[in-house]
Amino acid sequence: MVMNTALIEHPEEGLLLYETGAGKDYPEVWGPQLADVFARVDYTEDMELDAAIAKTGHSLKDVKAVIIGHLHLDHAGGLHYFAGTGVPVYTHERELRHAFHSVATKTDLGVYLPSYLHFDINWQPLHGETTIFARGTAIHLCPGHTPGLCILQVNLKNSGSWIFT
Repeated sequence: MVMNTALIEHPEEGLLLYETGAGKDYPEVWGPQLADVFARVDYTEDMELDAAIAKTGHSLKDVKAVIIGHLHLDHAGGLHYFAGTGVPVYTHERELRHAFHSVATKTDLGVYLPSYLHFDINWQPLHGETTIFARGTAIHLCPGHTPGLCILQVNLKNSGSWIFT
């Protein structure tokens, strides 16, 4: 299973991270049934979020904000890196409510896990249809796959608009 993130060097806001992937040691955290369905293929440790960011000359400590499109385990499992750091984590209020409710009531446990839905994460809920996040970026609410699914639009001078889902 491919799990992508995007690291954005914003000229004013600093280093922005779109999603965190599955998180370190996800096969153990997820358990055998999910780890079997979402098996690692051609995995090496340099694919971990911290190692991938280090390849860019940065570290996790350089990340100024995290944007999460939706809180399923394969997109937000790496939020444990940001627990207790004060780094703001942006996701839509609908997604945040749905994820915490799903874990608390065990109604959608399996795609949302308590291992990364911490109260010591600096949650910053987004409201409305579109949020202009920083110059050249916008976050758009696109419910469907999840109630609070968002996409990130990044407008670049030389290569146009990029959409991250």
